[in-house]
Amino acid sequence: MERKDIEKEVAELTARAEQTDKETEETIKNQLTVREHLLKRKRNAIVQIKLNDGEDDFVIETMLLSPKEQTDIISLQIKMATFKRRILKAKTDKQVADIARKSTELLSQFYGWAGKVCIDPELNEEYWQAGKDFTIDVPLQIIRETLAASQQSRQDLICFRKK
Repeated sequence: MERKDIEKEVAELTARAEQTDKETEETIKNQLTVREHLLKRKRNAIVQIKLNDGEDDFVIETMLLSPKEQTDIISLQIKMATFKRRILKAKTDKQVADIARKSTELLSQFYGWAGKVCIDPELNEEYWQAGKDFTIDVPLQIIRETLAASQQSRQDLICFRKK
């Protein structure tokens, strides 16, 4: 076999392999269940949280929250608000200390949620739980804006369905 014939055959085999890959990919896409499509949609939808470090703007990307995740975060926010009210009504230092300890545990859960929703693998739960290199407002803003965007997305779908 001559070199030209070999190159031609390699090119034909490569083209056939690429076509087969495309057909296989299309077949797999067609076989996705509705549930898999919904999960894919949730993972591919990105919320951009705009922040400023005092000099420059930057963005932290998060994923949308499922209705269950939204409910869990709202419950956590309600608990946190309850503890804030209880600390104002506390009459002894022991009561204040106990409420503050429980509030710290709840704040730790907020940090956990920040790690769950952030797309950047470096901004994981361990990073936020360590409590370094950021102020407390950042993870709270991430959660608040991600929750708002997720609820807006759901509201957009509801409005679309009414049409």
